[in-house]
Amino acid sequence: MSTTPPGEEPLGAEGRVADLLALLRSEAPDSDVSLGRRVMRTARWQSSLRPPLRAVGVIAGALADGFRLLLGIGERPESRR
Repeated sequence: MSTTPPGEEPLGAEGRVADLLALLRSEAPDSDVSLGRRVMRTARWQSSLRPPLRAVGVIAGALADGFRLLLGIGERPESRR
């Protein structure tokens, strides 16, 4: 929010920011259709790899926990009664 009264030009840094924002508003961004296609293609193959990689991570974590228990490294989980 600005503290400059209506009708007065902002001074200093606030005026510079207002000028830069006005410049950005006047320029229309160039849209690149190929960029959107590349992003979507990358998102698709990454989302298809996520479930198998998650499964590998869960299996590796379970194996590591098992080896730690066999070797006696770390704390044992409390048994439920």
